[in-house]
Amino acid sequence: MQQALDEVVPQSMGISSGRISEAAEVADLVLFLASARSANTTGAEFTLDGGQVKTL
Repeated sequence: MQQALDEVVPQSMGISSGRISEAAEVADLVLFLASARSANTTGAEFTLDGGQVKTL
């Protein structure tokens, strides 16, 4: 099961980073956005998908 999550799923989903995002990575972004360091961040969109969504 773990091998599927680590190898098969990211490859079949076309994830550029080759792995599924971890919960800690999402938590890190939440902490950043809740901190004073992001005080000037407005109207931003953050995609934590390892490159699954392909954009130009």
